[in-house]
Amino acid sequence: MRIVFITSKLNFTRSGGSVEEIDLMIRILQSLGHQVTAITAFSSANDIPASVPYRVITEYIGSGGLIHLQKQVWNLLKKYEPLADVFQVDGHLFMYGAGLYRMRGGRIPVVAFMNQFLTCWPQYISSLFPQSAVSFLTRLKKRLRWLIERTIGVYLANQVDRFAFVSPHLRAMYEGFGIRRGELVVGDPIDWKKIRRENQVNPDSYQKRLKTDGKIFLFYSSRMSPGKGFDIFLQAFSLVENKDRFRVVLGGAGPEAAAVREMRDRLGLAPYVELPGWVTKAQLYQYYKEADVFIQADWWPAGTSISLIYALAFGVPAILPGGGGLAWNAKGGALYFPYRDCPALARAIEQMGSDPLLRAKLSRGGNERLAEDEMNYQLQINKLAQVMQELAGKSPAPVVATGARYQQRVSDWLISGVQSMRYALTEPVKLRIARWRFGHRYRKPELNPLVSIAMATYQRGQLLMERTIPSWLNQIYQNFEVILVGDRRVDNTEELIRKLGDPRIRFVHLPEYTRYPPDMKSRWCVGGAPAHNLALRLARGLWIADGDDDDVFTPNHLASLLRFAQQGDYEFVSAVYIAEKFGEPVIIDVKNELPRIGGVGTWFYRSYLKLFPYNVHSWRKSYNRPRDIDRQLRMYRAGVRMGFLDEVVTRVLPLPGLHTVGLAAREEQYGIKLR
Repeated sequence: MRIVFITSKLNFTRSGGSVEEIDLMIRILQSLGHQVTAITAFSSANDIPASVPYRVITEYIGSGGLIHLQKQVWNLLKKYEPLADVFQVDGHLFMYGAGLYRMRGGRIPVVAFMNQFLTCWPQYISSLFPQSAVSFLTRLKKRLRWLIERTIGVYLANQVDRFAFVSPHLRAMYEGFGIRRGELVVGDPIDWKKIRRENQVNPDSYQKRLKTDGKIFLFYSSRMSPGKGFDIFLQAFSLVENKDRFRVVLGGAGPEAAAVREMRDRLGLAPYVELPGWVTKAQLYQYYKEADVFIQADWWPAGTSISLIYALAFGVPAILPGGGGLAWNAKGGALYFPYRDCPALARAIEQMGSDPLLRAKLSRGGNERLAEDEMNYQLQINKLAQVMQELAGKSPAPVVATGARYQQRVSDWLISGVQSMRYALTEPVKLRIARWRFGHRYRKPELNPLVSIAMATYQRGQLLMERTIPSWLNQIYQNFEVILVGDRRVDNTEELIRKLGDPRIRFVHLPEYTRYPPDMKSRWCVGGAPAHNLALRLARGLWIADGDDDDVFTPNHLASLLRFAQQGDYEFVSAVYIAEKFGEPVIIDVKNELPRIGGVGTWFYRSYLKLFPYNVHSWRKSYNRPRDIDRQLRMYRAGVRMGFLDEVVTRVLPLPGLHTVGLAAREEQYGIKLR
């Protein structure tokens, strides 16, 4: 297979770990028998001191704005099509141009490697260093760029064939921005085994040099740029009581180097903190060989760290902010403190300095982390190679019937783009207005508020009577109403509801027939949206329970969700549910998803969130097409306060005659492949 990498530069002297990652990926892909070529787009920044075992083509696309850059990438992809069976591009820089290339008929599949954040996102800053004022015009330009990338850019990016992320946290951040869900995670491909071999380090090296007395060497080195944590490190160390017990080395150079030196001197830390400036790889590795503790005091929460992987390779225990990408990197190899909590970091430093057994334990934990599959770069790059082979057609999958597949049109792109921009601009504002108008109703939780169960239904009268309605009537919490809206299809649902004789359950027809998209998958994505929106408008309750007309609520469904929402002051809550698939109950707890939002059958929220309607055009998008995913992500991005209840509140059962649920059930029903 011929693989062409398009990357920004190959600077092995002064660039960060991203160049190491690209180089290692190419070398391993070559060892698997593939022919790999690297194309550098900003080749004036190249520095390749030794020959590399792969072909490097230099291009000079020049500086320019976002549109210029993506156009140039598109040109590069077109130019080098004859050399490639599959392309890999630096995703944070080139994914829009790559998506444009595929949308405009580019014939070579593209994988986007994602290891950085986007320029349009709010930049992570050093919170304790002085920041220059940002003008209103600059803020406005940044906001407009964010909106353009969030709408048009994301649409283009989702035309790329596959994404490969360095961590699940970074993947979740991009998913929250609109990139399609469930893409590959390959970790940071850093050859830590080679680092160990060349430096004669093994898993026991740290244990053999473990200090029980003498000065404890605290080390951190990175580019001194915003958000890297040098300010947090210095502020925390200034709070350490017995500073004489420590030696501190902060390596690196960059735009905040002067601020680091000024802060060190201002806090009186010059006798304890060395600032050697930029260090060579040989000097860097020597510091790791000697260090007792590695401290990365700050970084953007989804970010990972090559410096941290070096520390794990040398067996050095770490102190890190908890809960983000750094914690995913290290797992049991670090002691954690809350983000930007300097007193907590100071306590962690004192604890690590006085407890050699803790340092030894964390060193072992770091070795165990490196032994896991997630950190096995050879295994992860092999997985990436398999994905590339499938895309390039080298390992064809069995041919299955797919049915008629809808081809997205320009009108779909325009309508979905305008709709997404409208939601992004207006819904956060509407949410703030709704909180101002209606928030007072929730400040003192009512003991027995009315809950509206709002649902759409379609020719399922008998199923409602046998399965769904009994689960409503068996609720522990009984102060509810039900609004069922039918999609103007003829069956006996209305008659059955009338015979039931329960005034709490209302059935309403849509005033007109709904025109759905032509293909089956698109209909599945958006089915019931107009009827569900009418049900929301008719709801009178203070709270709304959502769901589908074949869901079964557990008896504690309303009571548990209401209590959880009130106690946590949440605007929106969801929970665990059980889906029956081929006779087996499967617990769906979405514990590995960010944001953690349960299925629509578990949704429970304040009534003013009716301002977020189901998007009847979500099927037109190229990503996050199902209407419930579209709606939940819009709520999340607008800032709705969300909670997740670790309790089963709903059962999702197959329709009569089927064996599974969701899109797979539609495939089973019609005997065709829709994904």
